[in-house]
Amino acid sequence: KPLFFRELYPLRNKKYDLIISLVFNKTTIAGLIANYINRSAIKVHLKDSSNDALYKKLFNILLPMEDIRFRITLLELQVRMIAMLFGLDFDKSKINKSALNIGTDIENTAKMMIDKYSKKVIIYNISAGVDYRQFSVQKNIEILSNIVGLFQNYVFFISFNPNDYEKAKAIVGDVDSNNCVLSLHTTNIMQVIALIKYCNYIITPDTSIVHIAAMFGKPSVIFYSRLGSLPDEWAPYGNSYIPIITKDRTSIEELDNHLIIEVISNLIKNN
Repeated sequence: KPLFFRELYPLRNKKYDLIISLVFNKTTIAGLIANYINRSAIKVHLKDSSNDALYKKLFNILLPMEDIRFRITLLELQVRMIAMLFGLDFDKSKINKSALNIGTDIENTAKMMIDKYSKKVIIYNISAGVDYRQFSVQKNIEILSNIVGLFQNYVFFISFNPNDYEKAKAIVGDVDSNNCVLSLHTTNIMQVIALIKYCNYIITPDTSIVHIAAMFGKPSVIFYSRLGSLPDEWAPYGNSYIPIITKDRTSIEELDNHLIIEVISNLIKNN
């Protein structure tokens, strides 16, 4: 069997009675996986009129939520799914933010990195899952050079996917400031989470970083392209954030530098 299905195979022995699919963009694959795990289980997903015939073959229950699907955050959507599935009253006020046990050693390492500079911390993330959600090295340098110069009382930690290490190193090397430094070069997301916990602001094109920031109540600036999903769906739940969105279906590379710098400056000055 392919590696993917070898990893799934042990789940077949669990004999799950209920499988709830929370995969909203590759739903057919999620449905096939659910049936591979246990064809006899009750399998739940959202109703999608455009794929009604196919989804009825893959799932037993299709929840009718098309009217709000792209108008609320994914966190609220998932809570509403569970409420509808089990016949519970939905109360938005009772949705709690996520919590996470990072680990003492990892937290201490993050605090040591931050305490070394004795300044407030801004995490500037350069990585995202797709190319159109990332700035070029040169554009990152231009943006950082400006905001680092404006806020000398902050240290900017450059966060990045390990695959973008060389890009991150080039960016930090070209920004003429001791206040712009590389964060931990690691594949351990928990170390990034720990840094976010102790920072003051987040600047990022990647929504996963934003949701981590929301968990700790850190104000964020997020870059969006109209080539992908817009903020209503991927917005952080219950947290202060400012989206900067492309005017057209273009890469975020086309966003105006002056606008970006102005928005980031206003966020820092007003919080």
